This record gives sequence, C-alpha cells and structure tokens, in this order.
Amino acid sequence: MESLAKKVAISETLNPTLGVTEQVLAVHQLVIKENTPVILYVDEHEEPGTFYVYFAIENEPYYFVIVVRTENDRLIASASYIEAAVRVYLSIHSTLLDPRSITERVQLAPTRSDRIGEKIFPKSSVKLALLHESMKGQTTRLMFPFLLVNGIALRLSHLNHPI
Repeated sequence: MESLAKKVAISETLNPTLGVTEQVLAVHQLVIKENTPVILYVDEHEEPGTFYVYFAIENEPYYFVIVVRTENDRLIASASYIEAAVRVYLSIHSTLLDPRSITERVQLAPTRSDRIGEKIFPKSSVKLALLHESMKGQTTRLMFPFLLVNGIALRLSHLNHPI
C-alpha cells in the first residue's frame, strides 16, 4: 500500500491536480534522482489510512508534503503543504573519554569530534579557536545529526539526501 501511495504522490508532483502543489512547484524545485522526485520519508502512522509523503526541496530547510488518502476504494492526493525541517543534535562532552571510546559506546559515527588543544576552524569564521586549555585531560565533543519529522528522529546518515 505504501508503494502505491508513493506512486500517487510522485504523480501529483509530475502532474499537479492540487492548487497548493502548483503554487509550490512554480517557485521551488524538488530534489530529483534518476528523473524521479526524491522521497525522504512516508508517515503512515499519523492518521489511519493516510500517507504523508515527504519530498526534499532543493536548497531549502523545509519539505514538501503530499497527503495521500483512500477515497472510493482508491488512493488519491488529497492535500499538499510545506513543513519546516527540524534538526536535532546529540552533543557529548567528556574529559575522561576519547572520541573513539564514545563512538564505540553510542555506536554512531560522529559528524565532528574535537580534543582539548586541537585547532577548530569554524565554518562562519576564518579565526582559529581552541578548546579551553584549563580543562584537565582530553575533552571530546561529538555531534550526531538527526532529523525530526512528525516527532520521529531519523539519523541523517540513513537518508539519501544531504541536509
């Protein structure tokens, strides 16, 4: 049933029948892979018999959602809207454990890790920063990105779309 809902949602993006879909696609481009809009997530738990199909929008921090419902024993695109993206990070700091030890314990690959005394190059600045030298031993900072969609946290590494 989910695969059929995806087909209905993709069909709506390619041949819009809903006014909101037309308006959104007039000003935004969906992420396309192999000539098909990329679906990030399908939520079928929000409402019984309803599928919320999430599409990635090029260079935007939000998603295009098409709602697919059963009507007269067939699935149809019944609504569409934009939903904001929410990012959640797990940040771990330690003066006792090194990055490798923490990574082994949480079983997630960090997107970034630092130790006391290491030079940090912030994205938004050319200036060098140092972790606070007065802390004894090593400190470790690990960040694990998650995406929050309708209250469900998804590890970004599981998505096929860089966010």
